[in-house]
Amino acid sequence: EHEKIAIGTHKLRVTETARFAKRVQKKTPLGEN
Repeated sequence: EHEKIAIGTHKLRVTETARFAKRVQKKTPLGEN
């Protein structure tokens, strides 16, 4: 039971990280590094 919760939390974190990365990519123009 505890493992299920941990997996769910991990998936949620990965999804949030991916969303955040996409948002950052949109904000940052591509030739600016």
